[in-house]
Amino acid sequence: DRLLVRPGERIPTDAVVVDGRSYVDESMVTGEPIPVAKDVGAELIGGTINRDGTLTVAAVRVGADTTLARIVRMVAEAQADKPPIQQLADRIAGVFVPIVLALSALTFVVWLLIGPDPALSYAFTTAVSVLLIACPCAMGLATPTAILVASGRGSDLGILFRRGSALDLLAEVDLVLFDKTGTLTEGRPEVATLKARSGDAALLSRAAAVEAMSEHPIAEAVVRAAQTRGLSWPVASDIQVAVGLGVRGMVGGAEVAVGAPRYMAQLDCETSDFTAALQTIAAAAQTPVCIAINGVVQGVLGVADRPRDGATEMVAALRAMGLSVGMVTGDQQATAQAIAGRLGIDRIHAEVLPTGKGEAVDSLQKQGLRVAFVGDGINDAPALARADVG
Repeated sequence: DRLLVRPGERIPTDAVVVDGRSYVDESMVTGEPIPVAKDVGAELIGGTINRDGTLTVAAVRVGADTTLARIVRMVAEAQADKPPIQQLADRIAGVFVPIVLALSALTFVVWLLIGPDPALSYAFTTAVSVLLIACPCAMGLATPTAILVASGRGSDLGILFRRGSALDLLAEVDLVLFDKTGTLTEGRPEVATLKARSGDAALLSRAAAVEAMSEHPIAEAVVRAAQTRGLSWPVASDIQVAVGLGVRGMVGGAEVAVGAPRYMAQLDCETSDFTAALQTIAAAAQTPVCIAINGVVQGVLGVADRPRDGATEMVAALRAMGLSVGMVTGDQQATAQAIAGRLGIDRIHAEVLPTGKGEAVDSLQKQGLRVAFVGDGINDAPALARADVG
């Protein structure tokens, strides 16, 4: 079936885009506040929200097969899962129950034969007392009750446990390893640096003109920066969007392109005049954005995605619990060190490819550490799978 999803509407079921382009808010599933660019062929999760463009989608999974339905089943399975300690308690209870029943029966017979009058009453009372005191019910109920409460509380906080045994493993973790982007950072970028050949205000105004036609978070950051300075800008035309890279259009008769350095490379715009500025921006843990006019780069922006509120306190709390805290990222070393320094993280794995994140986890485990990995992206999947808890 093909469905038309308008801006602001929820994606009705798991689907794939067959026509259109938009940004989709997947925060209800991933926790990531930045909308994700979706183009033809992109997969959509049922229940997420279409932000700005109209999409024609083809349903691929419905009903019990959808992502949300699988999440619900995952919670139920986690609550029913038996960790090793529960399995041990069940084995003990399986042996202990017949022993307790035998002791209770023996107590009844002994008190009935040699107990004081009324012997039957005393025998019954003491037999029941033995059952109540020695019954292993608490042993069998304690762990599943704890798992039920913990998984329920986790769901309230947006944490889903696939298996109850994960709770058991968490108690043995030595190191918590975080992915950086979108996990430790907030996901709401702001312009922090502007370097221009001349005329900062004029350059920012032109950049805002083309970025105003985009819903991308970095575009929104550029527009907010221009608004904060009280700037105005003309309406741009002939807008062309390179999903995930940048945008260009005509502003006052000039072609203005705004985007990542690799977008400039695609447009054959030389960035060598701003090499030092780009390096400084990266060292400050900022995302570099170039602004080109008529094929010549006229300036660069540094867009900062600041650490999430409470991230520093979270790291401090983990360290206070005796846990080591690390960060793994594909960012260059200077950017990674800048973020880690602000958060108080001492273990840094920088310039790591997606496949390398899993290898980073492996190397830590070979050192005898039990690792919990925290990430939010598809490229974190190898590390999440290899970690003791992911």
